[in-house]
Amino acid sequence: MNRVINFILFVFLLKIASAQSSNSDTMPIIIDEVIIQAESKYNYFPSYNSFELSKTIAQQQSLTNIGTALQNYTPANIQFYGLSNASISVRGANDDHTVVLWNGVPINSLSLGSMDISLISNTASNSVQLITNAGSNNFTAGSFGGVLLLDNQFKDTITATTIIASLGSFNHYKVQASQIIAKRKYIHNINAFYEQAQNNFPYVNRYAYNQPTDTVKHNQLQQYGLVQDMQIKFHQKHTMLLGTWIQNKYKQIPNTMAVIKPSQKYQQDFTVKNYIQFKGDINTQLKYQLITAHLYDYQLYEDKDLKIDTSFNLQANYKTNRWYNNVLFNYQLNNQTNFDVGFQFNYLHTNIDAYETKRKRMNSSLFLAWNYHFSKLKIQASVRQEIQKGKYILPLWSVSINYFSKNYMIGISYADKYHAPDFNDLYWAVGGNENLKAERGFTLELFQQLQKEWTHQLLQIKNSIYYNRINNNIIWLPYNTTIWTPMNIQQTHYYGNEFSVLLQNKFSASKINIWLNYNFNQSIILKNEISPEYNKNYIPYKPMHTLKSDINYQTKNFTIGWNVLFNSQRFTTTSNDDFLALPKYTLHNLYLQYEYNFKQSALAFQINVNNITNKDYESVRNYAQPKRNLNISITYKINKNEEK
Repeated sequence: MNRVINFILFVFLLKIASAQSSNSDTMPIIIDEVIIQAESKYNYFPSYNSFELSKTIAQQQSLTNIGTALQNYTPANIQFYGLSNASISVRGANDDHTVVLWNGVPINSLSLGSMDISLISNTASNSVQLITNAGSNNFTAGSFGGVLLLDNQFKDTITATTIIASLGSFNHYKVQASQIIAKRKYIHNINAFYEQAQNNFPYVNRYAYNQPTDTVKHNQLQQYGLVQDMQIKFHQKHTMLLGTWIQNKYKQIPNTMAVIKPSQKYQQDFTVKNYIQFKGDINTQLKYQLITAHLYDYQLYEDKDLKIDTSFNLQANYKTNRWYNNVLFNYQLNNQTNFDVGFQFNYLHTNIDAYETKRKRMNSSLFLAWNYHFSKLKIQASVRQEIQKGKYILPLWSVSINYFSKNYMIGISYADKYHAPDFNDLYWAVGGNENLKAERGFTLELFQQLQKEWTHQLLQIKNSIYYNRINNNIIWLPYNTTIWTPMNIQQTHYYGNEFSVLLQNKFSASKINIWLNYNFNQSIILKNEISPEYNKNYIPYKPMHTLKSDINYQTKNFTIGWNVLFNSQRFTTTSNDDFLALPKYTLHNLYLQYEYNFKQSALAFQINVNNITNKDYESVRNYAQPKRNLNISITYKINKNEEK
């Protein structure tokens, strides 16, 4: 019944939207596959190390969520739990150490603190940007890994309609439709999608005797969603933005490979997110931005094998509400100096069966930043004061110094970090630990970029050396043979190197793009008082070596590309047992696209062959991953003024 109501609401909002429809100091490098931008698009928050997914990549991955694109085209490490769930880890940090912002609003789960990346469709935004350095501290305090920005940005002259129909292996299909209508003072963007899949793919069961080839069962997926944004200009200097995100996802959850008995587990996720934003110029020197948002998330997990569940609360309803507010002012003192002053307020409320009672939390923060630009030097210093009831939290400081020349840039940044325990960490009925301490630490980074352009060539080299320290790191560990509980590990650190090369070569009627990204990461337990035998061990599921590359050849109408992903061995336990470690693997993907242009429209055909070598691998232990599979999509665009 709930799904019927949700679908009626979805259609109703779509009809309403259809009726409504009747310069910052950046140096972007743009290619059709990857946009690597030297500075954040946010006017107030410069960040010189970021990776952005272009709209073309989103269309290439039209049958999947953004997790696949992030895995293939950014330094992020995405852990796939089969085809049902996915989590993100940046620079070895935990999944709740990467904060996801939708048009400036945090959307991480209130219960888990993390974000299920599989819930983010490629229709949720037209700009996806990952900020990995200390500059992420300007958005939030707990981003030990980084910040993932999902934004909707439009040109004032856009009027376009796009329809994408995709069909893939394992009875997987998806239909997407989007429309942008732009007037002089009004822009309306709406995206809707419907997706269904059987996901009954074959796999090699390496946990069964003789390692037979089995088929995943009880893995059906059905979801639909609607995302719409409106921009209204009241005056040349004042703008209002409104956004709504509605999504319903129902999925069967298969058993892991080690379990023979058929699964009877199901999960439903439903969300309604709304925000209103005002921004503009008060005068020639003072700018403002005001955001208020309400987010409602509902999750139902059910195991029909457990008709009555009173011990582990596995059949649970999750209902959470977040009211988020952000006020920001930017004052331009002169051509060299400006200041940012901000205030954030969060009210969090949960009603979850697995907690003993309803839980709520109020927190806020004050933010002050100083930005100075002189000749080839840019300096930013900031302080953030987190405020929680009954607790004094030391101020969080950050500083970045960047030097620019014509083709070269070098910068160093430092930021304090703070992350409070999530609700599940504290209050989960079986395993929760109300004695947990908050995580504190810092990030330090040295960043370099070399960029050289010739008549027909472009070369960009980026290199980051980073060090992260987390004290009282919260990690879930086994309490006994059946119960896991979160514990503070006194000291952990993460250090490594991110290196990327981008090369373009243009010919008279074609071009070749080559992108390579290598990540070296060491995620190590320094001090664990509860289990000192694990000191100096690696933190589970953090690969030491990751290599990603994309090579493509393009003409006016045709594109062919080859994508490679390599992950080194990953331990799955804090004891670093070699027997339980996941082996290294390499995935090869091939994609082809042909686009035929009409006078006012275009028709594109795309084929993706994923895992072309038919590799058997695991992203997370015991969760099967698909072998070779095929995706086909057709995209029809009306009005060529659409963004690319």
